[in-house]
Parts: sequence; structure tokens; C-alpha cells
Amino acid sequence: MSRYINLILLLLGLYSCDNPKTKHEPLHIVDSKIFSDTQTVGGYTKKAVFIQTIDRGDYFYIPKSAFLDTVNAVIFQDKDFEKVSPDNRTIELSWNTICNDGSYILTITPEQIFFSSGHDNPNPNELYWVIEIDKSQFDAINKGIRRNPPVNFYNLSIPRNDSLFQPQNSYRYYEDKYQDSCTIPQEWNEKTEKYFATCCDKMIYKQLIIYSAILNSYLSGKVNSIKFPNVNRDNVKGFGMSKNMIFDWMPIIHIKQ
Repeated sequence: MSRYINLILLLLGLYSCDNPKTKHEPLHIVDSKIFSDTQTVGGYTKKAVFIQTIDRGDYFYIPKSAFLDTVNAVIFQDKDFEKVSPDNRTIELSWNTICNDGSYILTITPEQIFFSSGHDNPNPNELYWVIEIDKSQFDAINKGIRRNPPVNFYNLSIPRNDSLFQPQNSYRYYEDKYQDSCTIPQEWNEKTEKYFATCCDKMIYKQLIIYSAILNSYLSGKVNSIKFPNVNRDNVKGFGMSKNMIFDWMPIIHIKQ
């Protein structure tokens, strides 16, 4: 319910990043990457603890401390306009879904694999989990997927006449044949919301099994196979390039009387 209230407030301009009434308290630096901040807009106050990813140049690295209970959200660097060597480019596998009115994205970097959500609208993005991989695993996946792209995926990295931009920092494959088995309830209540959430969790579980098999198909017997963790809904983090945009979806902790 709070997300719908926040959306209404966002549309009214109360949480706009460009709102001149927005006030920020000085940042309290906890360590080099973790900090807290408070945002007050029109009498509504929000407070959150953020962690910044580590800039590796060609990609970013998500610190293990991102999943501390005290951390609310992860801020990452925009790498879309970086030109990266083909052998060092990250890989993204994604599918669109009604479950979050956006997409789910599996990202492989030279050091990590992480699972997150993405949107082309103001909805919040989330980070679900991160695992570490070694150089042999990444190299095998990076070279294998370029040589033999996954079936039923649309290659978003190939220049086409209908697109003005192709990233030069990553290889992106979108599963355009995927269709949701879950349906949005006609009437929202506690029972239908729980049923819908359960269906979506099962869908994610099945999809990640498929995506795990795709990645492991590129690994030879000498390279360790990869196993994905389960999604823990109790430890999901906000995920975005802008602290203010993440703030839009943080819960209100104080309303000025």
C-alpha cells in the first residue's frame, strides 16, 4: 500500500528529484562506501542508509556489506556510455514480467553475478542477491555467449536501424519469447495479493533455473559450475544510480504536524 501512496506523492511532485523544496541533512559517513541521509520534502521525512558500489572502471563491484540488515539501498555507477574491451564486457540476460511491471535482470561481471529488477517507468528497482565468480568462469561465459548466444533471446547489443543507441560496455540479451503464467488480480486484497506474489516467486525460481543452465552450458569440465541462491524477500535492497530516486520509494518516517 505504501508504494501506491508514494506513487501518488511522486506524481504530485512531492518527491521529485528537481523539487526546489527538497532539503538534505549533511551526510553522515559511516565508512568509505556506506552513508546515511535524510530527505525532507513538504513535511514528509525519510531516512535511509546507502552503500556505494566500487568503481572498477569497466564495471562496478557490489561490496558484501550491501546486504547488511542496516543497509537500505545500493547506488551504482552508470557504465552505459563507457567503451569496454569485448573480453571485459558484462553480460545481461533479462525478461519482462507483469510481476513488477518491468523486467528481471541477471548480470554477469568479471567478478560477480547479481540478480535485480529494472523499469522504464518510475517504479523502484531492487537488488535481490549477489554471488562471486572467478576469472575462468567469467571468461568462459563471456566468450561462449558471444560465440553461441542463447536461443529465444533478442540480442540488444547488435546495431540496428531502429535503435539510436547500442551499449559498448555490455552484451545484452532479452528473452522476448517469454510469457508470464501469473495474472494480475481483478480485485486486490490480502488473499489475492498473496496468491499473486507466490505465483511470481515460483516464476522467478523457474526462470533462474533456466538461466543457470544457460550460463553453465558455457563452462567446461575444468571450470566450476555456478549455482544461484534463492531470492530472500526479507533482504531485498533498493538499487539505482540516484540516491534521490531511491528516496522516492523509501517509507515515510515522520510527517510534520
